[in-house]
Amino acid sequence: MSAHSNEFKQVYKQLRLMMLETAAALEVVKDELGSLQIYTSHIMKNKQALYFGGVVIKKIM
Repeated sequence: MSAHSNEFKQVYKQLRLMMLETAAALEVVKDELGSLQIYTSHIMKNKQALYFGGVVIKKIM
């Protein structure tokens, strides 16, 4: 595991917590290791919920 990998994990953890605090009244659709996706309750014309935001950590080559 590289030093960058640890840094990315720390940044992900901090961003994830910030997103969850901000989105307390929103719908967390996915909260798995390395991936967080949050949607609003607003339904758009295409019948899909409006995407609020998310955080993802991926492997860097």
